[in-house]
Formats: sequence, structure tokens, C-alpha cells
Amino acid sequence: MGGIHPKDGLSRLSLGLQTVLAAILLAIVWGSCLFQPTQFIVWILPMGVAAVLALGYGATQGTPRKSKAPQEVAAGYSDAPDWFKRGVDAALLAPTALNQQKFSFALAGETEAGAPLVRATTRRGPFTQMDLGIAQCHFEIGTGDALFAWAD
Repeated sequence: MGGIHPKDGLSRLSLGLQTVLAAILLAIVWGSCLFQPTQFIVWILPMGVAAVLALGYGATQGTPRKSKAPQEVAAGYSDAPDWFKRGVDAALLAPTALNQQKFSFALAGETEAGAPLVRATTRRGPFTQMDLGIAQCHFEIGTGDALFAWAD
């Protein structure tokens, strides 16, 4: 079950974002303990590279990227409840590999307890599963305190 749960009051982070956060924490701990960037890079590369994150400030402000319209990633967006719209809008702000935004969200019925079900899917492509996890986390944050469940 995703979203905000009344029992624990916490939002569950999607697996993709948990992985990214763990990698950042690991990099900070290892980097601060070693003080030798060359050794740090040599030790991290044999583990395999799933993603490269840029931290810090760029030399320029960069250029804005085109984002999809909410209707392109959520069928029935205009008739959806406000909490769902907020979730989709937040997911569209999530960073994605190659600015693909290949994810989609849809209302998919209700649980036995009456909570709305949200189905999150992605098309095939590089890094799309990681992108979906990050988009789901942003969706959860955007919904605020709305109670819903992720459909299988």
C-alpha cells in the first residue's frame, strides 16, 4: 500500500528513491572517510553504475526542459480528484533519465477498505524502472495526506 497511512503517519518512499538516497549516503560516508577521491572512484566502480548523480551548483543555470502535460501521463486527469491531480503534477516535476517521463498514472478502482487504487506503469527504455520509482515517490509527496493504495 502506498501513500500516507493513518497508522504510521509516514509516506513510504519508492524503491528507486530509496536506492538513490542510500547511494548518496554511502558516497558521503565513504568520501568523507577516505579523503582520497581516486580510491573512492576505484572502489565504487566495481559495484556497477546504476545512475550518476550530480551534486552541487552548476557553472550556469542550465536550460529548462519540456515537460509532458498531465493529460499525457494520466488518462482522465481533468475529471480526477484533486489529490490525484496534485500527485500527477508533483510526479511531472520529478527528475527522469534523459528527460523521458515514460511513466503513467491511473485510478484503478478501490481496495476492500474503500481506499482508491492508483496504478503506476512505465514503458520500456533505459532507466524507466528507476524513473518510475522516483515518480511514484513524488506522486506520494504531492498527494499530501490522501489515503490511497498502489495497484499491483
